[in-house]
Amino acid sequence: MGRDEFLEQRYPCRFGDVTGTTGGYVKPKSDLLCGIVWMWLKWHKNHNIGDIRNDLIPVVTRAITLNADPKVCQRMREDHDSFIIQLSILCGVKKLMCEAVESVLCGEQESKVYQFYQAWTGILKYRILGDEREVQKQYEIMQRYKTLRYYVFPTKKTVETFVKKDYKGLHKAIKQRSEQFWKFAEQWGAIREENSEKIVDVKKFSENFFWPWVECTFAKLAYLDGADITYDSVWLPLDLVKAIER
Repeated sequence: MGRDEFLEQRYPCRFGDVTGTTGGYVKPKSDLLCGIVWMWLKWHKNHNIGDIRNDLIPVVTRAITLNADPKVCQRMREDHDSFIIQLSILCGVKKLMCEAVESVLCGEQESKVYQFYQAWTGILKYRILGDEREVQKQYEIMQRYKTLRYYVFPTKKTVETFVKKDYKGLHKAIKQRSEQFWKFAEQWGAIREENSEKIVDVKKFSENFFWPWVECTFAKLAYLDGADITYDSVWLPLDLVKAIER
């Protein structure tokens, strides 16, 4: 993640649309994704949200600073913004979330380009801001498109129940997603038994589908709104979900 590196050190190719893995927002969005994956691993190691925040807040702050520079090539900006707002929610720091929502781009009603990720970002942004009319508008934009499935993505039922504040329905949708991740782990050959205990081998996971962080972001915001939270202790640890400032 290069937590302690400045923009100039970490992203020297940010102004150009360079092919491969360096131009525009390609590397910055990868750092944010790395932070999301790292967070889940770190939580299972020591269960200390303070340590996690200390390491990830500089990564999110650097990403927000990057968005403030109009000269940065916009390649993969929509992925970058999606990860900024999700990671800020996962960190659960109110000030960081407020800074994140001001830095991201959302869906636009009149735009003809693909906007699934922009609208998804918009739903999270306006829920944080408490603007339910804008949440609905972003949801309407999101419904026009199918996800490209490059990374963990929200199911239709997860988004629908979240937007409607149907938290019983959201709980069911998130539970189903956790069960699906157990099936993924089995398909990847990542589960084995040792001394009658189930062991998960994370080395066999795909980084882009490492854990259901999408559901965790929705769960955290639902928890802020008073929803009851009882989720999978492996994929969505309860104390991690509840680690968010009111």
